[in-house]
Amino acid sequence: MTATQRVDIQGNGSASPGSALLARLLHYGSAVITAPNSAEAAQLIVRRISELLPSQRALLVQTAPKFKIVTTSAGHNELRNGSLLSQLKKFSKRHKGPALQTYSQTATQTAKQAEKQATDQTAGNSSDQILWLPIEVANHREKYALWLQRGTPWLEAEQTLINRLLPFLRSGLFQHNPKKTLVAGKAVKWLAAFVIVTIVIAWPVRQSAVATAEVIAAKPHYIYSPLSGVVDKVLVAPGDAVVVGQELLRLDSQLLEQRVTEAREDVAVELAELNRLESAGFADNQARAALPVQRLKINKAKAALEFQQTQLNRSYVVAPAAGVVIMPDAASLEGAAVQLGEQLLSIADPATTELLLQVPVKDRGIFRQGAEVQLRLDSNPLNVIAATATRANYDVSSNSSEQPVVDVRARWNDTTPTALLGQRGSARIYGDQSHFGWQLIRKPLLATLDIFGY
Repeated sequence: MTATQRVDIQGNGSASPGSALLARLLHYGSAVITAPNSAEAAQLIVRRISELLPSQRALLVQTAPKFKIVTTSAGHNELRNGSLLSQLKKFSKRHKGPALQTYSQTATQTAKQAEKQATDQTAGNSSDQILWLPIEVANHREKYALWLQRGTPWLEAEQTLINRLLPFLRSGLFQHNPKKTLVAGKAVKWLAAFVIVTIVIAWPVRQSAVATAEVIAAKPHYIYSPLSGVVDKVLVAPGDAVVVGQELLRLDSQLLEQRVTEAREDVAVELAELNRLESAGFADNQARAALPVQRLKINKAKAALEFQQTQLNRSYVVAPAAGVVIMPDAASLEGAAVQLGEQLLSIADPATTELLLQVPVKDRGIFRQGAEVQLRLDSNPLNVIAATATRANYDVSSNSSEQPVVDVRARWNDTTPTALLGQRGSARIYGDQSHFGWQLIRKPLLATLDIFGY
């Protein structure tokens, strides 16, 4: 770890640098608290602080009742360095108070001080950044301060981390007493365990839920059955590319063809009757009077023929747009009875996709619209594809495992996602900040409530 690396102390709910940092913090704090005496605790504080906070020099200073350097990371020679001790005294007077402070030597030096410091190597170079952490306990005579020095500024995350270390440092320096009884020693260990457990439980993490995921078409063209009947033949297969007007499937048209034939015969009969009446109309007034009625019958018969022909044409289902065919299985559709308006298949643009998540109902409340989504496809589980949740259904359905779920749609963060239409995988959707302890007990608690019927 370099001095410029970011210190992640928030955690993100998965195995990450934040989890490794938590482990190092607990290991460091446990070592300080369980040191046999305050002198060894002081040595551990200074020599191992770089495991958490990169620094070029670390010193532990006693500020009261007598000002002295207790220990340093640079060795015993600095304990007798009068120039360094004088500088630390001046610094302590300028930065009084119990709160952590950061200090840039360059920002506050006068020209004379800078010239003097340039000749005094023990005081560090002119670009040093100082972190000063007072370590005090109420009603205790001794007071300490931790001095950390390096060439890069102290990040806000690092300052937060050192403040979280403060209970460990206080416990290591002030709780040791060689005259403690065995009972007192056990009490300290229990206290250390309590502090560690409390920190672990209160450690902030992001809530998350795991859901099954599928890449679906963002704006598909749905194909519905134009008639009630039986599917006679499917002319395309899932994944086929089609163009506008291409025939997709045919419904059983035997009955429709018969009706068209009958309608044509009815037209022919009515036309023959019209010819007969026109021929007889020259001598028969009754026949001549029946001509208008017959013409109406012909128009009616032609309209019926046109309707039946339209119905027959509708039995041939064609593609309304170009794209890729999406359907479960062609074989299962052939011979199936369908109702008017029933969805048969869909046509989608393979370049316009989105993500469909099936989130367990119990995890619905931990995320909101705009939540971060990370997808791992079954075909390449090592690659993570980022997306953002856009909307969630309120209707509850069941997945393949008969688990109650809600559907959540997500759009890709990348304008050219690598996921292909129809691919499946698992996704993690993230929610608000929570505590590690709550994350540990939430699902067992829900399972327990289910057992008892709550």
